[in-house]
Amino acid sequence: MLKANITTATAVTAGTDIPLNLIFNTNCRTGINGNRIRINACGAYDVAALFNITGVAAGNVSLQMFNNGVAIPDAIASATSTAATDLITLNLTDIIRAVKNNLGTEIALSFRLSAAATINNAIVTVQRIQ
Repeated sequence: MLKANITTATAVTAGTDIPLNLIFNTNCRTGINGNRIRINACGAYDVAALFNITGVAAGNVSLQMFNNGVAIPDAIASATSTAATDLITLNLTDIIRAVKNNLGTEIALSFRLSAAATINNAIVTVQRIQ
């Protein structure tokens, strides 16, 4: 199991990888490389992410998970902000499969917001389930 977080307010720009801090990692199948969570062994992995954000101008905002810079279509959470002072919670979960032909081509997961915001706190867990 890997756990990563953000515990201090962090301003991020739209469309950029969100920086995460490694809390702990219980195996060598996962890790953090820069702003990306890497998976380097076959299996199915449950990914859960919870982000609390503020500072979004009125309108929609979404949190999207990416693999090697490519959006994962079903890994998205969205909300609507009415004012920049709104506290918005974005929660997403997905199962990622690493198959044999992925070996040598590391899976590198990252998270991006569709709008500039301040992340007040966040927690991401990755756990191998098969």
